[in-house]
Amino acid sequence: MSYTPDQPPPGWTPPSDAPPAWQPPAGGHPAGYGQEYGPGYGQGYGQVPAFSPPPVPQWQSAPKPGITPLRPLGVGEILDGSFAALRHYPLAILSVCALAATFSGVTSFLLVIATRDSPVGSDVPLLVNWFNGFVGMVTWGVINAALAVIIGDAVLGRPVVRGAAWAQIRPRLGAIAGAAVVTSILLVVGFLVFVIPGIYLSVALAFTTPAIVLEGRGIIAAMKRSRALVSGAWWRTLGVLLLAGMICSFLYFVISVTFVAIAGADNLYALASSDVDFSVAQIAIVTLGGIIAWTLVGAIMGGVSVLLYMDRRMRREGLDVALAQAAARSQYHPGP
Repeated sequence: MSYTPDQPPPGWTPPSDAPPAWQPPAGGHPAGYGQEYGPGYGQGYGQVPAFSPPPVPQWQSAPKPGITPLRPLGVGEILDGSFAALRHYPLAILSVCALAATFSGVTSFLLVIATRDSPVGSDVPLLVNWFNGFVGMVTWGVINAALAVIIGDAVLGRPVVRGAAWAQIRPRLGAIAGAAVVTSILLVVGFLVFVIPGIYLSVALAFTTPAIVLEGRGIIAAMKRSRALVSGAWWRTLGVLLLAGMICSFLYFVISVTFVAIAGADNLYALASSDVDFSVAQIAIVTLGGIIAWTLVGAIMGGVSVLLYMDRRMRREGLDVALAQAAARSQYHPGP
């Protein structure tokens, strides 16, 4: 005959010295008995409360002391972070961009005025455009450098002090300008030899200036650093920069066309033509429009570039952990 383990064998009787079955005390348990162990405990001898697994801890959201959360960023968060920085720190960002854009615009304006009666003829607009492109690359490097400092503080939620960015990048201006020159030459050669090398280099070297300012690297070391950060995410970096570039191109076009209409010119290209005689006032109006447009475009594109640089370092090197620790040590957490 078989029996289950939870049943006594046939004919078995408990020994005579077995303790009597436990009974609860008369009057019940004292008040509060077993409450420290949870409801239902102690209601009967051997009764164990129903087991319930401990709650599974939920992942806490990343801290956001500033304009973006301190974790790898999505494309929308990078774009939104650039606009958020402009909304929360407009004076610091626009003053930097306006100064650089004004320098570039005034230089271009003086060059156009000085060469409008030049005997060189039709080659003047081409030379002016080449010079403007070179000056634009240098001023873009300065804007990107200053915004690297400002956006870094904005991400941590720290107060952005005007002039602090200039004080930090001033010792690096030589390296910033040198990197802009070297990068310009490489891009020109890349686009002239074949378009694809130029496109590749424009993306691979996109983080050169932040590496110079935030990491204190030299020109060549910063270019290698940029290429290493872009490695493995070249297409994503290109996509983000293209998307931001499309937004900025539309903004630039709208502002420029508005000022061209105010100046009474037919179109933007007519101003670059040596066959049309425009007054100094017309050229000045269009130059002012270009300064305003370049100020806004530089602010947006600069913010995107710096946030994209920080995103790459978060994904590759865990920069978000270091930023979270720095934010925790900060005594200023306004949050946008």
